[in-house]
Amino acid sequence: MTVMMSRLIFLMLFEDVLKVLKVLLAAVFLGALVQAASALTLDECQAAARANHPLLKRYDMIKQTTEYSVKNVRSGYYPQLLFSAQASYQSDVTTLPDALVTMLEANGYDVKGLDKDQYRIAL
Repeated sequence: MTVMMSRLIFLMLFEDVLKVLKVLLAAVFLGALVQAASALTLDECQAAARANHPLLKRYDMIKQTTEYSVKNVRSGYYPQLLFSAQASYQSDVTTLPDALVTMLEANGYDVKGLDKDQYRIAL
């Protein structure tokens, strides 16, 4: 029984070591990939896209993308106006017990409770 338990413990530890090795290998591979990707410039990527993708040649999408990006950057300087409205209706609303309402009204407090319909407007 002790030999069986020691083998089981060994297998569990071996699985943990394999998991750690997989994570380390993935990290090294990802690091190498990031380093290789960072060596390219934007101009090199655009030139490679023009050379290798026929649709980009045909429609000149890189130029259009650049124009749209510049237009989007400039639009951030325009004033913005936001308007929103909301209406809601609730079939059940929270109310105070009748005894408490009677006691508060006897002491001079006017207790109305919540309305079933609520409106909100924001500018």
